[in-house]
Amino acid sequence: QSAGLLFVARSGSVHALDLTSGNELWTIASTGASDPQISQTPTLVAVAGQNVLISKQTQIYAFDSISRRLLWGQRLTGPIQQLRISDDGGMAYAMVAGHSGSPALFALDLQRGSIRWKFSQSEQFSFVNTDASGYQYRAGRLLVSVCYPSENSCDQQRLYILDAKTGKALWDFTGRNLADISISPDGKTVA
Repeated sequence: QSAGLLFVARSGSVHALDLTSGNELWTIASTGASDPQISQTPTLVAVAGQNVLISKQTQIYAFDSISRRLLWGQRLTGPIQQLRISDDGGMAYAMVAGHSGSPALFALDLQRGSIRWKFSQSEQFSFVNTDASGYQYRAGRLLVSVCYPSENSCDQQRLYILDAKTGKALWDFTGRNLADISISPDGKTVA
């Protein structure tokens, strides 16, 4: 929601609905893609105050929800799988699938769209969903779980806690069959 609006992503487009009446006020249509992996990427929406972030394929766009003016755009290295805003509304976090490089988690400045930091690994890995969004953000901390595959299975997992402002790993833990991991609302406990 933003300024009495409800945003709905449907069929690759984003619709702004008046929260009181339900009337559609505007629509931003998606563009097609020739790459089948990218064209299957969902349209994601995140709201920070009056700004609306829309991701489609490898691109994130920031719009003013009232004027519909494009504020900035940023292309990332692969299809964007998840998009989230920090508690203070200052940064956006985008999880990217490995399309033209390794999977990565990007932090973007919401005012300018510039990339503040990138979390990735030099070796082959994949993100393991720690919740429905693929990673968890709580109180300035990001919980990220990665898998280092061995012969078509996730042989070894590594859990990272990152400082959400800098991307610096505060600590990590390696184990097998790490499941149902969550971080407390205050960001101080992982269970």
